[in-house]
Amino acid sequence: MSYKLSLVGIGVALFVRVAAAANIVFVSSFDNDTILKFNAQTGARLGVFVPAGSGGLDGPTGLTFGPDGNLYVSNSVQNSPVLKYDGRSGRFLSVFVTGETGGLQSPMDLVFGPDGDLYVASRYGGVFKYDGSTGAFINRFTLQPNGARALRWRDGSMFVSSHATNNVLRFNIHTGVVSPMFETFLGSPTGFDFAPDGSIYVASFSDNDVVRFDFDTGQPIAILARNTLGPEMIQFGPHGDLYVASYTGNSVSCFDPYIGTLKWTTSDPGLARPIGVAFRTRPFHPK
Repeated sequence: MSYKLSLVGIGVALFVRVAAAANIVFVSSFDNDTILKFNAQTGARLGVFVPAGSGGLDGPTGLTFGPDGNLYVSNSVQNSPVLKYDGRSGRFLSVFVTGETGGLQSPMDLVFGPDGDLYVASRYGGVFKYDGSTGAFINRFTLQPNGARALRWRDGSMFVSSHATNNVLRFNIHTGVVSPMFETFLGSPTGFDFAPDGSIYVASFSDNDVVRFDFDTGQPIAILARNTLGPEMIQFGPHGDLYVASYTGNSVSCFDPYIGTLKWTTSDPGLARPIGVAFRTRPFHPK
């Protein structure tokens, strides 16, 4: 009986920790070199997660939590390294990718692929691949596209948004085929993400909105998050809401993704040109 009760206790504790993690959204603040955290349900500020300049943080852009539970941050200034922080405390752990390794310049977004390796989008050309355990350079995964901004994986393909093409490109890693997702051009696409229903949402920096597209046809379904000044990275949270970092508006906002209702927005004095958005848990991430 005591054994069963102990298992129940462990299960409850795990549920509480996962639920707590799901209620925190992490945001990179580019101008003051910090990572902040907010309550994902209300937008209330929960404090500074990574202090200004910790570990050499300078111009943070993309954020992602790795398979080890730690936070990885692309650093667009000071030789463009990728920095690693403790996923619980925010304490600096190491320079995971040394600045400019493999030719990386001005990294924007980063994501761990299905193979466990780290993929980093470079504003000045293509996507770079690094060992997911050591950070060692593996290769320049693709020279395309110039102006790469955000990365996602789905159905064995890598997707990259690009200012140069004003589109989201799909890279089939099995066939090598590269194809644009949309027939119509977007206005400087930045962040994008896949919804729980399979559709794709893309932020348009110059149009100041987020567009929802049908994944199979590439046709637009709806425009939401209108007048979001300079939207950068966007991400679906564990509860199905859409979170948008507004670079020009110095805010982060939460939307109902299907009817477009703004749930909350925060203009925090500590947010100075936010770019990256991340959650510790990501149950909707397509394989």
